[in-house]
Amino acid sequence: MAFVAVTPAFSRKTSFLAAPATSATPTGSRVRPAPATRVVIGMATGGGPKRVLVSGATGRTGRLAMAKLATHPDALAPIGLVRSAERAAEVLDPTAQTVVGDVTDRDGLAALVGEHRIDAVVVLSSAIPKFKPAEPGARPEHYFEDGGEPESVDWEGGRNVVDVAKEAGLDHVVLVGSMGSTDSRHPLNAFGNILKWKRQAEQYLIDSGVAYTIINPGGLQDADGGRRELVVGHNDEIYKLYGTPAIPRSDVAELVVQALLHPEVSKNKAMDVITKPEGEGTVTQDWAKLFAQTQSQL
Repeated sequence: MAFVAVTPAFSRKTSFLAAPATSATPTGSRVRPAPATRVVIGMATGGGPKRVLVSGATGRTGRLAMAKLATHPDALAPIGLVRSAERAAEVLDPTAQTVVGDVTDRDGLAALVGEHRIDAVVVLSSAIPKFKPAEPGARPEHYFEDGGEPESVDWEGGRNVVDVAKEAGLDHVVLVGSMGSTDSRHPLNAFGNILKWKRQAEQYLIDSGVAYTIINPGGLQDADGGRRELVVGHNDEIYKLYGTPAIPRSDVAELVVQALLHPEVSKNKAMDVITKPEGEGTVTQDWAKLFAQTQSQL
C-alpha cells in the first residue's frame, strides 16, 4: 500500500422554508441512484461567484469552512444550511448568509436550491450522539434525537443531497466523511453504524454521475491550520497502516475551499487525508498538485 505526501459580503439573512418532509426508505448496502424524474431546477450561470450551499454550517468544521469560503468573494458565495437560526447567529459571522432547512427534508432541500440558485453543495452535516448522565465510573449511554440518527442524517440526508444535485444539474458536490469507514469494527460504528452510513452515501454520490470531491479526514483536531504538510491516501490505506492520525479541522475546511477553487483537478476525486506533525515536512500550498495525485474511487 502506498500513500502520497503532497507538499461578496452579505448582511445577515436567514430564510425559512415551509415544505413537507418526506421519508426515505433505506435499502441494501449498495444503492444506485435512480434517474431523475422531477422538473430540473435552473442553475444560475450569470458569471458571478459560485453559490455554495454548506450543510452542517454551524458545526465546528462547518463554521470554519463558512469563514474560509467567504474570503474568496469573487469566486465563492457561501450560504449556510442551518437547522436553527438562533444557533447560526451565535456561532457564525454576522455577515454570513444562511437558510433554515435540513438535509433529511428532500423537498425542502430541492426548494431552497432552486430559490437561492445554488451551484454547488458542501456536505459537512453529520449525526451527533448525545449522552445520558451516568454514575461516576460508569460508561454513559448514548442516544440520538429523533430524526438525527446516522441512517437518517448521513445516509438518507446524503442521498437527498445527491438526488437534488442531480435533478438541479449542480456543478459540484464536496462531501466530507471520515477515515476508517472500511472497518466494520471501528469504534465510531458503535454509534449507530455511523461510518457504514457515511460510506454508503459516498458510494451513492460516486455512482450518481454528479461531479464530486470526497474528503475523508483522520481524527479532527481543534488546532491552527496552514502549518503542516498534508498526506493523502486511498481507501483507508493510511488507517490500515497507522490507525487514525490527526488533522486540524481548519485544514479540512481549507481543503473544501480549494476543491471548489480547483475543479479542473478536484472533481471526481476521493481521498483520505491527515497531516504530518507540525515542523515535519513542507507546509502544503500547492493544492492543484495535491488533487492531481488523488484517485477517483473510494
